[in-house]
Amino acid sequence: MTLKRRILLELLRKGVVRRKEIVESFGVAKSTLSYAIRDLRQEGKIDVLSERKGRGRPSEIVRLSPKAWKIVGVKIGREAVIGVLMDATLKEIKRTEEKVFHGMRNISGYTMLLERILEELVTKKVAAIGISVSGNVENGVVVDSPMLNINGLDLKEILKKNFSGTVSIMSDVQALSVHESFKYGGDRFLIVNYGLGIGACWCESGKNRVLPIGHIVVDRSGEMCYCGQRGCLETVASDYANLKAFTHGDFTITEFVEYEHERYEDKLLKLWELSKKEPEKVRKIYDKSLDMLSMVIGNLVVLFQPEKVSFYGEGIAGWMVNEVEERVKLNFKRQGVEKVRFHFRGEDDAFEKGAAFKAAVEFLREEVKV
Repeated sequence: MTLKRRILLELLRKGVVRRKEIVESFGVAKSTLSYAIRDLRQEGKIDVLSERKGRGRPSEIVRLSPKAWKIVGVKIGREAVIGVLMDATLKEIKRTEEKVFHGMRNISGYTMLLERILEELVTKKVAAIGISVSGNVENGVVVDSPMLNINGLDLKEILKKNFSGTVSIMSDVQALSVHESFKYGGDRFLIVNYGLGIGACWCESGKNRVLPIGHIVVDRSGEMCYCGQRGCLETVASDYANLKAFTHGDFTITEFVEYEHERYEDKLLKLWELSKKEPEKVRKIYDKSLDMLSMVIGNLVVLFQPEKVSFYGEGIAGWMVNEVEERVKLNFKRQGVEKVRFHFRGEDDAFEKGAAFKAAVEFLREEVKV
């Protein structure tokens, strides 16, 4: 990799770096670095600023120029397809969203919605597109996604028709793991995505592994899940279970997954609002869900021994993470879990930003002129 690419990657990860730090980190001569910085500055890829501390010659700060290129991050979910156009520093420029209703959760429906998003956001300045999608993803293909009701959706093929730049496609929890590492750091951590579904990702030394915990069987005599198994964690611990308890409803998880917008959205939004603003009113509603979730998370913590566990998702709130942490550390106190840190992450755009960051990294690593 060329020195210029290494500099851009460093700036992408850190935002702002002093010239002296680059010399020390890369082990290059000052004159060599000067040539590279001069070229990148002339190309409009970086900005160089002066910082004065006390007397003497001011030090130079190098930062990535927001105008260097643009990136698009996309989240393909059960309820919506969301696209965000970002500048080179991953600051949002424009956002667009396409709702997904019953009858659209199939290959043709998602293809149509993704193409609309791309048509709205992709311009000549866009260098890369990152996509996060709920399901099992291999080589740009959604091999299987019960939540989205699709099998064999070739996202790379769709993008080829609309875009010739760098493309990065991953599962939604992988995108969250990239975002977590990019924004918060860490070498060994567990990501939990909680809401209408439940997913997890184990991350160690920059590599990640998807853990489909939502479909771990916790009750063999329980309800039939939309995935075809009986008694999955999602049937007793996801927002489906919470909403059913909240409304005393008589509906199945399959009905909930298929008709969330049409039949259940208003009540679900009300439950989410109460859980975040007036949790005491619904704390008992969540008790069983959090107990089941904490048992599964506790076993994962014992198995992997992470430094931290970070929670994302539309259905999670800070107090819920605190409850899970307390229950895990109480029920598994003999397994050495007391030092594990639990975090609530409230970012709504983590999926899109994680996918966009991965796409930007791959763009800089490719042998193309930047």
